[in-house]
Amino acid sequence: MTSYLGITGHYIDPTSNGSAWELEEDIIGFKELSGSHSGINLAEYVVGVLTELGIEAKVCDELLILTFKYLRAPQLGWITTDNASNNDTMVAGIESLLREKGIEWDAATRHIRLVFYFAPNIMC
Repeated sequence: MTSYLGITGHYIDPTSNGSAWELEEDIIGFKELSGSHSGINLAEYVVGVLTELGIEAKVCDELLILTFKYLRAPQLGWITTDNASNNDTMVAGIESLLREKGIEWDAATRHIRLVFYFAPNIMC
């Protein structure tokens, strides 16, 4: 059996339609998984994608998101997953890996669990 991890980024693009804000979504990562589906392996892949895109250090702050100029840059906000226990470990691993880079991101407040959802999403 082959397993995959897909990451979808959701963001608001204030420039796509003149002055109207448009909700956009893109597949920002898709990988065939090898080895264990442990949370730390998933976290390493997710942080790798964020680093590759240059958004791991751009963590959104609820106060700054209201300021128009901050909406133009991609920012890491919330992660949505299903309730599998390895996803809890994954978001804790993401928090730990980001902390090692000097980036504060709180897994407890930034992890949204959905009962019938199957792909991690990055909400910006």
